[in-house]
Amino acid sequence: MFARLLVLLACVGLASSLSIPQESFSTTSASSRAAPLDPYPSQPLLSFGASTPEKFKLLIITDTHLLDDQTVPGNASNVSRASTDAVRQYLEVEKPDYVVHLGDLVSGEVANSSAQVRDAVRQILGPAVEKQIPFSTTKGNHDNDVYSTHGQITDYEHELAPQLTYTRKAPAGVGGGSNGEGSDNYWVPIYPSKDAPRGSKPALVLWFFDSRSGKQLKSEGNGLIDDWVDSSVAGWINSEVSQQEKAWGSVLPPSLLFVHIPIQSTNYTQNLAPYSDEVGGVTDERPESFTSEGKRYEGLNVDKPLNTQGHGGEAGQYNGQDLPFLNAITKGKAGKSRLHAIVSGHDHGNDWCAPSNVTTAAAQVLPLCFGKHSGFGGYDYDPWNHGARIFEFDLDSVDKSVRTYIRMLTGETRYDTLIDDAWAKTS
Repeated sequence: MFARLLVLLACVGLASSLSIPQESFSTTSASSRAAPLDPYPSQPLLSFGASTPEKFKLLIITDTHLLDDQTVPGNASNVSRASTDAVRQYLEVEKPDYVVHLGDLVSGEVANSSAQVRDAVRQILGPAVEKQIPFSTTKGNHDNDVYSTHGQITDYEHELAPQLTYTRKAPAGVGGGSNGEGSDNYWVPIYPSKDAPRGSKPALVLWFFDSRSGKQLKSEGNGLIDDWVDSSVAGWINSEVSQQEKAWGSVLPPSLLFVHIPIQSTNYTQNLAPYSDEVGGVTDERPESFTSEGKRYEGLNVDKPLNTQGHGGEAGQYNGQDLPFLNAITKGKAGKSRLHAIVSGHDHGNDWCAPSNVTTAAAQVLPLCFGKHSGFGGYDYDPWNHGARIFEFDLDSVDKSVRTYIRMLTGETRYDTLIDDAWAKTS
């Protein structure tokens, strides 16, 4: 691993720490927007066609774990710098319209101050800011700890780039926790064109849900936090979707969903028929030794069983804790339109997409996708390589399908897939 780090650092250079001037800001809450269906009245409108006609490309980075030194003990600054340079490389190669950080921006358990967390957040989001690419985040279990909460990290985002970040805090009482431990519940509209009226029906909606976990602040006792999307989010989803339906009609836009810790159904897909035999089949993603068994839903499948919501290392036994939010988004009005996938990080040794045992209100099988461990922090092994997952939408087929693939840090693309109804069928 150290050798791979040295190669990366030599190739991309030891970029100096970002020094970006602070700006005054007011973090926008999901409950304080100026118009019911214009959640970003002071932000640039996001749309298809910003860089390529009638297309929208989204790049996902995840589990960068800045401040962590597991790969090179005692050298956290170089590990963090290598992760930041990796993110910069993904953006330069793919040139996305939007960036999502899917959580564990930092390893908060090793932080020695809130200022150190703030600087690390600024560092890992810096490449998107440098290139003026809009972004948003949903935090992970390592982002809640001694000197940071999810809500505080959102504040740091808005200090850094108030016109680029689309992360919002959920209304008071939604998400769990009194200090912002579960604040990342919000949605982002993507309009069909840059000329679309604000508040009109989007072509696509990005939903973000906060699976919490980690630990409380040191000042609050540093106790464990539940590792699932809080049940209060279900009522919030129903309220938001009802407003959308009143404004846009009964046929809502298609959606892409994000949550850091995978839902329990991901374990079902990984371990039970009809999908388990066709998941994975790859153990080494280095270009010089890549091999695949040719499975239908190929990719790394090393973390097994998965650490999913409600019965991971932090919480105990699963008893349906993730079902309130999941049923609200899949079985309610939003589930009558296409749900392209629910995308998660957290398990660094997995990067596949596959169908699930969840069906929506429209009788659609819900696809499950992992991101790709993007940086060098956190647990990591050379054969896993590093990368970023891409979703590319076409305006004329956004209600039917989406293309996804992984861009490896070593340059190649893997697992290029069109996710549609035919893809989800077992035969």
